Amino acid sequence: MSIADKATRRRPWRHPRNRKVVLPYRTAAAVALMEMGISDYAVIAEAVGLSTQEVKRIDKAEDEPVRLLSTLGIPSGEYFKLEKEVRCPKCHARVVLAPCVACHSMLYSTSG
Repeated sequence: MSIADKATRRRPWRHPRNRKVVLPYRTAAAVALMEMGISDYAVIAEAVGLSTQEVKRIDKAEDEPVRLLSTLGIPSGEYFKLEKEVRCPKCHARVVLAPCVACHSMLYSTSG
């Protein structure tokens, strides 16, 4: 992992369409994994570098920014680099970006 990658993960992440949603990068990455369909807190925690208790708190969406992000969803074109690869529950690919690039792009592609 390069120094630039570490710096990116320490910076807050802003939702591109709703500037009120400002979260730690790892929190937004955890939400992205949950949107992919991963529900195991231990898997999410290891992938984003948080504790299972932190992931559990994120899943409860008690904080206003987390609740807003959960409602708005991760926008198309936004991806989060993970610390450890996980298996996508939909296409079963091993991914290091969340949400899964293959599944996310198919979801937002237009049919001709």
